[in-house]
Amino acid sequence: MPLMNMMGFEEGLCALVEEPEMCMEFLDSVTTFYEQCIPYIVKYYRPDVIIVGDDLCTAFSSFISMDLYKRIFKPLYQRQIGIIHKYGVLAELHMCGKCEPFVEDFAEMGADSWQPAQGSNDIASIKAKYGNKLIINGTWSTDSPAWQPGASEELVRSELRKCMDAFAVGGGMVFWTGGQVGNSADQVQRSNWVNDEARKYGRNFYKK
Repeated sequence: MPLMNMMGFEEGLCALVEEPEMCMEFLDSVTTFYEQCIPYIVKYYRPDVIIVGDDLCTAFSSFISMDLYKRIFKPLYQRQIGIIHKYGVLAELHMCGKCEPFVEDFAEMGADSWQPAQGSNDIASIKAKYGNKLIINGTWSTDSPAWQPGASEELVRSELRKCMDAFAVGGGMVFWTGGQVGNSADQVQRSNWVNDEARKYGRNFYKK
């Protein structure tokens, strides 16, 4: 989030508790700037999707209380999503970690997609509840054995197919590893297997 980018997580979180009004003023100004930029982004880049980015969660819980989120952050997301939709573009909300407490609000605010939808969340229940109303972009769990160094090609491709079988039924799913990074030979090879299997299996999946 912009506050943490400028202050770091420790100072930013302290500021939210100690000086919430000043944080609200700052974030309101940043949001106003975004609102002013979006018409130009649409005009010159013609994007299909614009991302509203933030990170309020760890792999286990949120950094802040639900009350603080609803008072400070939710209205700002709503403004950004609103102006993105005003210009006929899809709005994708980025939030890493365990975001389940916020997902209902994502859908309520009209976000078209949520990413990276990591495995720390109950993706199956979220998919069952929202269907295609909220596109799930991600689903690849960092706990997957295919994530581990030295994973075999057979294992990597098998885990990818399990992922699509679980979450791609009926559409509303975009497969993305959501943070699998690195440039070691092993990592690059596994990423190539994942991308290749996603293309091949994904296309065949929707031909069925």
